[in-house]
Amino acid sequence: MHFRVLGVFEVVGQAGGVDLGPPMQRTVLARLLAAQGRVVPVDRLVDDLWHGRPPASATASLQTYVSNLRRVLEPGRPAGAPARVLVTVSPGYALRGDDVDARRFEERVRRALAEHGTRGDRAALAGFEEALALWRGTPYAEFAGARWAAGESARLEELHAMAVEGRAAAAIALGTPELVVADLRAHVIEHPLREEGWRLLALALYRQGRQGDALLALRRGRRALSDELGVDPGPGLRKLEADILAQASVLSAPVSARRAPVRVAATERIFGRDAELAALRRLRGGLALVSGESGAGKSALVAAVAAARADEGWQVATARCPVTPGAPAGWVWTELLRAFAPLGGAAPRIHPSDDNASARFRRRRALAAHLTDLASDAPLLLVLDDLHRADEETLALLVDLTAQTRGSRIVMLATLRTEEADRLTGALAALTGHDVLRLRLGGLDADAARELVTAASGRPISSETLAALMARTSGNPYFLREMGRLIAAEGERAAKSGVPPAVRDLVMRRTARFTSATRGVLHDAAVLGADVDIDVLVAAHGQGEEHVMEAVETALAAGVLAEPQQGGLRFTHPLVRDALYTGMSRLRRTRAQARLTAALQSLNPQQPPKAPHSTWSGEGR
Repeated sequence: MHFRVLGVFEVVGQAGGVDLGPPMQRTVLARLLAAQGRVVPVDRLVDDLWHGRPPASATASLQTYVSNLRRVLEPGRPAGAPARVLVTVSPGYALRGDDVDARRFEERVRRALAEHGTRGDRAALAGFEEALALWRGTPYAEFAGARWAAGESARLEELHAMAVEGRAAAAIALGTPELVVADLRAHVIEHPLREEGWRLLALALYRQGRQGDALLALRRGRRALSDELGVDPGPGLRKLEADILAQASVLSAPVSARRAPVRVAATERIFGRDAELAALRRLRGGLALVSGESGAGKSALVAAVAAARADEGWQVATARCPVTPGAPAGWVWTELLRAFAPLGGAAPRIHPSDDNASARFRRRRALAAHLTDLASDAPLLLVLDDLHRADEETLALLVDLTAQTRGSRIVMLATLRTEEADRLTGALAALTGHDVLRLRLGGLDADAARELVTAASGRPISSETLAALMARTSGNPYFLREMGRLIAAEGERAAKSGVPPAVRDLVMRRTARFTSATRGVLHDAAVLGADVDIDVLVAAHGQGEEHVMEAVETALAAGVLAEPQQGGLRFTHPLVRDALYTGMSRLRRTRAQARLTAALQSLNPQQPPKAPHSTWSGEGR
């Protein structure tokens, strides 16, 4: 099902539009969508639906609406099977649908903002245009008078304004201001108090040779600020007006792609990695491998280095190894070379038709010579993200370039996930003997974690809350940031038992590629608790030890489970275990607990029965 909330509110299935029923039923679905996967308590739903004046039958009516929506959203669900989209989670309901146009829009906007800081204006322009293509009008327009819709609608409107301005800034920097003047005129009419909109409109007009129109736009912006707020323009607008009047040379043409500075989005602030940042910034040549588990902050770290280097006049290019199969061999190097295409010089083709050993040798030498030539003008920084997904040609080029560009002003930074690095063993071994900096990012310490969570939640946290967060996340920056956002929404009590929707979705996506049998073993392991007993899992499953061991090894390879040095088996993070546990229906958990309790008794008949999962942070205390 595809959920649309931008403009007309509707749900689209394989056969077209879905009939959501009467207005109140539509409102239930919209309210849950606005919660972005978070649980909405029944009391709050009732209050929002009936505007604080619920009838006596409100709860019963709500249950009916939920039941009807479940039939609409999952028409093929067998009778008695647990719901997977509109789920019951104490103390209310949550919507687990991922295919929401608003979420796609937000993801693309944030990605474009990050690309503006790492991959440059061209990538950012494409990203913003992709995001804006999803915008079909005011979010939740059908529910404009509802209190619950106001905040989410305003948040998405702000992202839309940022996307319009981001697209305009990228287009102007690329020398195509004519593409955005009309959109900027509409933008400042709709948002007359956004100074950045007026600044970009004036700059775009000036770049077209329309100095008078540019000054008129600035004066209209000044009048809007004065009439509405009684204030003068900020320093950005004042400086632009002075530069236009002086016809300053800085305004005459876009900054060269070679010298264009980049910025890292505010959400990408780095916490607790000062030593790693310093080590990477000291590099003047060679290769650095930055490894760590998913969510350790590898990409954010190298993006911060890239931003700093671009500000210093370095030539910077970033590319990510393709996620999906089908890309030509060595495609990431093609992407990197495209970033330098405006600088001139014929770049070698990475994947020509002749693909014998002699051709590959010449191609690699030509690439090294081309990059060395580029670096003769200004130092070069190449960032290869997600190296664990690299194909053989990408890795071979990396090894060869590390050797061939030694002594030149070329720095290469590559990130890779520790849990997926086994396939890189050969390439990593081939780098032995070369000057390679290897950094492995672990969890943050308590002080850095406190800073991150405070920034994400917008409030200071207690020592007790910090201890709970460190125990559940092991200092993983991504988990900490999402927990901070959950604390902002639900308070510090969420630190002990809450599971952020983004983390739950991440775990579900990571385990979705597993077989149903493997997922079943993992769910039982989540019910067992912090320490996973293989013998209990084998006893609880009737398919034998080999079946359980295959499932465990799959989870180990994917980084869901880990084998501590002291032995045994544990989830990589308690929060991962909690995400799996809370993703189960109550019925499935109850049946798993009964099955595992019987297995425990069969293995230890002399001991009194013990309920599994008694150590989980949310239950059994």
